[in-house]
Amino acid sequence: MTRIATALCLLLSIIVSIPGYSQITIGSGDAPVIGASMTGTHAGEIVFDPQTPGANRTWNITSYTYELEGVQNWVSPQGVPGADQFPSATIVLESPDESGNTYSFMRVANDGVRSIGMTATI
Repeated sequence: MTRIATALCLLLSIIVSIPGYSQITIGSGDAPVIGASMTGTHAGEIVFDPQTPGANRTWNITSYTYELEGVQNWVSPQGVPGADQFPSATIVLESPDESGNTYSFMRVANDGVRSIGMTATI
């Protein structure tokens, strides 16, 4: 075998042995919108057997008990406490809890969503 053929075989064996990974593409159209909300849940520790790895696997986790942790709302920055500190914010994630609210100020632009600051009320 020539050196070139040996190098190509080595390169091909390396490429074939590299595992494939999934790719998720998130664009500016996937940014949060004012009025949307998220519900956080918690299931505690979950242990399950993933069985044989590979493509097209489905696991049924409906039997687990989920506890509601809270609802977070995407709101307009106008009127939110601390908004004057982040004048370039275009959207805010409002997270209420027992002691008050947390506000995560973000700026949505064509090239992504940027977290620019946070305030809280107690």
